[in-house]
Amino acid sequence: MKEIKDFLKKFNEAFAKSDHSAILKMVTDDIVWEVYGDRRVNGREDFRDFLKNMQNEEKIKITIEDMIINDHEAAVTGKIKMKSANKTKEWAFCDVLKLQLTEEKILIRKIKSYVLESDF
Repeated sequence: MKEIKDFLKKFNEAFAKSDHSAILKMVTDDIVWEVYGDRRVNGREDFRDFLKNMQNEEKIKITIEDMIINDHEAAVTGKIKMKSANKTKEWAFCDVLKLQLTEEKILIRKIKSYVLESDF
């Protein structure tokens, strides 16, 4: 479980730094990312394009609050502070992930993201 926890921390840190190269190495070719209320991303190319579109937003800080891990599934909650067009906003998120585990590596197969603007 510690290995998965470390992997998920690295994934979120890469996301906060907009390190697309690292992020893309951590997902499967057929990744599915459902951002509820926004969009559904299917496959690595679509995922890469979505990440590029997010480059306009500077991620200032990400805070992981909770992590629940169960075999091939995990949930991560936290907050991310982002700056866009000279406005800083904080968002609360919950990501529910399906993982692909092999002896060699951990990859993310599916992400369901619930994101809300945070007032607190």
